[in-house]
Amino acid sequence: MNASIEKMFQSSIEIAELGRPGWAYQAAAYINSSDHYPNRRLETLKWLFIAQLFDPQTVPDKVLDFMHYGSTKEEVERVSQMVEVWFIDKFGK
Repeated sequence: MNASIEKMFQSSIEIAELGRPGWAYQAAAYINSSDHYPNRRLETLKWLFIAQLFDPQTVPDKVLDFMHYGSTKEEVERVSQMVEVWFIDKFGK
């Protein structure tokens, strides 16, 4: 990844961390397109779920359906836990 794309990627993650649904969707896209991102599939789903929770119209249903189709039940459960932890870290219980 070149430096300018890497900077945009990091910026989208930082803004997504503020709970901005459009940026969470963008972060998911960047993560999914990165061959070397750790836990790429789970992190992509996490940000898609977060975007969907803040604004259901942010993530097209077809995108979520596609990601769910290739996911195991265990992956979906793990992502749900990751999202829960993220919300608790950001907003408390």
